[in-house]
Amino acid sequence: MRNFLKRVLLVNGVVDICVGAGLVFAPKKFGGFLGFFGLPDYASFLAGGWGVAALILGFGRITASWDQKKWRLWSLLGLLEGSILAVFCLRYWLGGVLTFHQVSVPLLIGAVFAICYAASYPSLRIVVRPKG
Repeated sequence: MRNFLKRVLLVNGVVDICVGAGLVFAPKKFGGFLGFFGLPDYASFLAGGWGVAALILGFGRITASWDQKKWRLWSLLGLLEGSILAVFCLRYWLGGVLTFHQVSVPLLIGAVFAICYAASYPSLRIVVRPKG
């Protein structure tokens, strides 16, 4: 189970870096991939800002994948991030604001990682040991 969590952190980090790079370096193309066409320039600025955050989180997750002492915090953050992202996407899709095509990629990413972090969470008992 510990190897599973390490892999989840590593893969989540790589996905974050890829998404972050897309948002920073090609926000209009990335938006077009999700069905957002003709966005104003300030939307690219906002996307780039979120891309920077995703890049940093990605590097943090990759670094944390090698340090068991950081697994509890990073897995909890991943569980929260994935769950909130999935609910956020569902809200905008079911509310009729966006199409399924527009929410499908972040919904899938959020849901898959939330499930993976939830599935690996019991293994964290091994990591935290009382001192004494």
